[in-house]
Amino acid sequence: MRSEEKKIIQRLRELKTEREQLLSLPPDEALQHLLATPRALEIVNSIPAEDLHIFVHEVGTQEALPILSLASNQQWEYILDTEIWHKDRLDPVASNKWLNMLLTADPQRLASWCSNQKAIFTELFLFQNIEIRIREHDQSPSELGDEFVTFDDIVYFRILEPVLEPSADTEATENKHKEQYTKDRKTFLMQLLQRIADVDHQRFQGLLLESAALIPAETEEEAYRMRNVRLAAKGFLPFEEAVGIYQALKPASLKQRPKPLALNRTDKETLEPVPFYASHLLATDNVFARALASIDDTQVLMQLQSEFAGLCNQLVVADQSTYTGRVGLQSAVNKAAGYLRIGLEILSDKHDQILQRFLMADIFRTGYGQALELKRRAENWYHQSWSLAQGLALSFWDQKGMGVIGGLLLKRPLFFNDLQSGMLYREFEKREDILNTDKALTTIINLDILLAKLALEVKPNPVTGLLTYKNLLLTHWARASMNPNSDENTLRPLPLEQFKSFFKTLWRSQTKPRQIRMTIKNDFLKWLVDQSGISANEITDSNGQALEDLFTEIELELGQVSTKNVDPRFTNLFLLKY
Repeated sequence: MRSEEKKIIQRLRELKTEREQLLSLPPDEALQHLLATPRALEIVNSIPAEDLHIFVHEVGTQEALPILSLASNQQWEYILDTEIWHKDRLDPVASNKWLNMLLTADPQRLASWCSNQKAIFTELFLFQNIEIRIREHDQSPSELGDEFVTFDDIVYFRILEPVLEPSADTEATENKHKEQYTKDRKTFLMQLLQRIADVDHQRFQGLLLESAALIPAETEEEAYRMRNVRLAAKGFLPFEEAVGIYQALKPASLKQRPKPLALNRTDKETLEPVPFYASHLLATDNVFARALASIDDTQVLMQLQSEFAGLCNQLVVADQSTYTGRVGLQSAVNKAAGYLRIGLEILSDKHDQILQRFLMADIFRTGYGQALELKRRAENWYHQSWSLAQGLALSFWDQKGMGVIGGLLLKRPLFFNDLQSGMLYREFEKREDILNTDKALTTIINLDILLAKLALEVKPNPVTGLLTYKNLLLTHWARASMNPNSDENTLRPLPLEQFKSFFKTLWRSQTKPRQIRMTIKNDFLKWLVDQSGISANEITDSNGQALEDLFTEIELELGQVSTKNVDPRFTNLFLLKY
């Protein structure tokens, strides 16, 4: 290896270390550290554009002006690509905001960049913001109007009234900000035009004339297409392609990578910057994170980190979400890591080998396919279920059942977290989530089948409380136990005094906490058999645990309650009335 090449490799290694150290610091410390570093320009230019974009927002857009002044034109372009488009339209408010920031950061470079490298975009931007007039040789400037100004007495222009919709920047559209925004916008546009004219006046005239003659729809469409091409290289595929990440893939359908990782890569290539934040935000206790950490080959690891960042970017597009800092990126990282973990757990226990054999997107789709399979199963059952045919809401399945079914019936299924960690729903994160949800769904389906066989009346709906499968079963059973010779099947709340007599018969003893007698459980099973026509063994096999849990809940709710203190207002498992 030649000495020059060794120096380059050494410099790249040092830049990698300094770059990762910088991005690991809190925003305020990071900015101070960067500005105090002699190699600040090199470090900023070595940061991947995705990370720099996050870094700018972490520091604060106004505080980050020194960073933008050091950023390369390619990094500027990425920031504009992500910030100034609202769906497929160029956002005039965001365009003014970010170009103004770049003008403040480095006015000379921005003027040159706009007039040369970004000419088409600049023409479209000028078309949205100014109106052009050419003064004839015998025409008085006063005929053009007082609003028109000129730098050369030939080409006159005026600043158009701002267009505030559509805009992703809601602050500028609020009434209290409109006047100030209009004033600042006019100042910025005049400064930008003056800077462009100072760089090359002939080119300035050409830009203005071309902006007046362009076909805006075609120009905007072409600019949007080129923007999508640039972003696609970083994983930000067009939406219609990005959503392909949610197509289920069966383990048997996985195909190995077309070529091995790190094949024929030089030392210099392995030190090329890869996105830092995506991998840095991974939870260390995640199976996928541990699989990455177990890979010793630096070349392979860096390629996998880059692939993971691309996967996160694809999810951002597919979910039609945006992020302006590491907190916003965290949700995409968590989702990617969770389904990658599920995919890895399904495929093999040799997770590091699986990552190197198969594309990360395919492993994700394998994991996500498990959630989709649950969703399909839930939908197929629900649309032909007994509960839906009876017109019952999802709340009929109580809080947990409603949460499980509701999460699976969403467009993109979610795991019901039952308010653990402060969240009602979250993404599936591990295979255990899949198995637990599958178990809960199976329980609900089996109960629904049993209820269909029981043919219990569910109307009129009780006015004394929320109807659930629990109080439906227990209320009908209690009524049948209290009136064994009655054929009544109407759903009506039980009289309180009559229920108290039944309540006393439930317990083995009056010593608290009380437990339900086994004979009572047998009587309940016998009632189910007589009412449904299903054998005791079938009921026990398919619903045994759910019914046992039901009696455990009775013990927890009422086992400490004295007979005289039973109150219909606080009794959820039986429908009672005074």
